Amino acid sequence: MTTPTPRFDLTGLTEAERLLLAGELLDMAHAPAAPLTPAQLAEMERRDAEADAGLVEGTPWETVRERLKPRG
Repeated sequence: MTTPTPRFDLTGLTEAERLLLAGELLDMAHAPAAPLTPAQLAEMERRDAEADAGLVEGTPWETVRERLKPRG
């Protein structure tokens, strides 16, 4: 079950308020939800080293995006 996306009327905001809101939203999107554990960091470093060494083959973004699209 999906949760509906909330709708907000932002038409009453000034341009400065909209820019401030956009900045706040971007800051939230780029902030990590929680610090990574040492095990998570080690796993990321391991995967990065494998990729750098050519031991794994990546998947192009276009392929991933198509795979994630809902099928109707």
